[in-house]
Amino acid sequence: MQVSGSDPRSAILEAAARLLREHGREQVTTRRVAEEAGAQPPTLYRLFGDKEGLLAAVAEHVMAEYVASKSVRAAEESGAGGDPLDELRASYRLHVEFGLANPELYALMIDPRRPVTEADAAGREILRSRVRRLAAAGALRVSEERAVAMVSAAGNGANLCPLGSSETEKANALAHA
Repeated sequence: MQVSGSDPRSAILEAAARLLREHGREQVTTRRVAEEAGAQPPTLYRLFGDKEGLLAAVAEHVMAEYVASKSVRAAEESGAGGDPLDELRASYRLHVEFGLANPELYALMIDPRRPVTEADAAGREILRSRVRRLAAAGALRVSEERAVAMVSAAGNGANLCPLGSSETEKANALAHA
């Protein structure tokens, strides 16, 4: 399937993300990505350097899209005046569902060797604002920073535990617990 468009960078990123989702990291070759994107391999190398550069760019691209959708949802919820704990739980469930549905992408996105990007910082700020609303409601027993770290670690752990296994049901149970 070729991705068309006037922006070869976006076409290449979308093709690589799709291949990663559908076939895993080992099937994401520069040749296959270029073919799927309708681009010449030299274009890919010029834009990303090599496969690792491409994968880093895919992680940033997917993270930026993911955080943008979370940002819209968080803005809608905070304006609606709902229960901040219910909203945090719903956001957490969506985070875990995203990670379980996209394990290869998720692993790239949270790779500790990947530099912290604007999208990473924006995602952390969304979580921080959700926790701040909980604190304002008197629902925290720990500091805001500790709560942010705990929720982040729990979400990442729930997504990382089942990587490489077919134990999605157990992962969902772990995440909800």
